[in-house]
Amino acid sequence: MPSVEFAEKVVASYRPSYIPNAVFIGGTSGIGRAMLEALAKQTQGRVNLWIVGRNKTVAEEIIASIPSLPLPEPEGSMATPCFTREFVRCDVSLLGNIQTMTQELLRQTERKINILVITSGKAMLSRVETADGLDLQMMLRYYSRFKMIEDLVPALENAHALGQDARVMTVLAAGIGLKVPIDDLDLKKWYNYLKVHMLTGVYNDVMIKRDIDTDMHGFYRTGPKRTTSKPHLHSCVSRHGGHAC
Repeated sequence: MPSVEFAEKVVASYRPSYIPNAVFIGGTSGIGRAMLEALAKQTQGRVNLWIVGRNKTVAEEIIASIPSLPLPEPEGSMATPCFTREFVRCDVSLLGNIQTMTQELLRQTERKINILVITSGKAMLSRVETADGLDLQMMLRYYSRFKMIEDLVPALENAHALGQDARVMTVLAAGIGLKVPIDDLDLKKWYNYLKVHMLTGVYNDVMIKRDIDTDMHGFYRTGPKRTTSKPHLHSCVSRHGGHAC
């Protein structure tokens, strides 16, 4: 496994020649916010950002704290170009909300996304069903992520076609390897928090493996038990090489 020092060196070398479009779902707190702020710092604010969540106040605070170097003005233009900083409100516990949100992101990003990070989740000690009839924790940790990635794949493919980064990171308990209960996939019979936590990690692994096997670009599985033959992808698995996040 690569050292922390090596990973930090790779991250420090990230200097895209273009302005990347980055979407953070669950980016107003925790790991998602930390990753967003790290990317903004590394690029010196030269990045277009979309933050998806429920707390507009926190999102605006994050946006206000991001430094920005000015874009070069187009020749003959009197206007000062600026970077996109947008908050997209969405409660991702409902499939209909996700459909509306992803279509809005496709519109705002002009169907080009270079970096998609998903970290949304919530700990629930007991089963709580959503209006869609799905367990809330499984919805946030698996179903919603599947839906968001499926909807936004065209924008990632467009970025890849331009020769740019097209990266997806779904952060969630990778590499656990829990046996899947085929007769109780949604855990209606034997529900408990720990089992949901571990099993949705397996479901995410299976989802990402499918995307890798079908030659999708830049999909990562994260977790301390996961190793890779690509030394610059610390604790990640990717079919295609790229920078560590």
